[in-house]
Amino acid sequence: AAARARARARALVCVCRAGKGADAATPMSVARRLSATSGGFDLEADATAAFLRRAGCRRVALQFPDELLVHAPRAAAALKGRLGDGCEAIVLADTTFGPCCVDEVAAAHAGCDAVVHYGRACLSPTLRLPARFVLGRTPLDE
Repeated sequence: AAARARARARALVCVCRAGKGADAATPMSVARRLSATSGGFDLEADATAAFLRRAGCRRVALQFPDELLVHAPRAAAALKGRLGDGCEAIVLADTTFGPCCVDEVAAAHAGCDAVVHYGRACLSPTLRLPARFVLGRTPLDE
């Protein structure tokens, strides 16, 4: 499953310009169809979009561990729906370090202004770029 998710991310050319491409609908229609929670993992799209707006980001790296990579297109589309053309999302599908560490090097090489790290994290401080951690919450009823 993780290999399929990586292949899908690479098929997105690892640069997920949400709302652009062959299967793209309008960004707002995509955002409306996608809920902020996806498969039990809360993407925290509203809070993340607010963070990116406050930071003045034009290009953001979305870093996912292998087990959550399947949520990357949904996260990018949800952010695109909230931020419009003002921010481009780059999916980091193959990080240099462990999945818990923010990959500032890859994000900087992609020309990103910030990193949004999804999944479990060691919460080490970043040195070069602002980072937002989306640890994920699962409802107790599920």
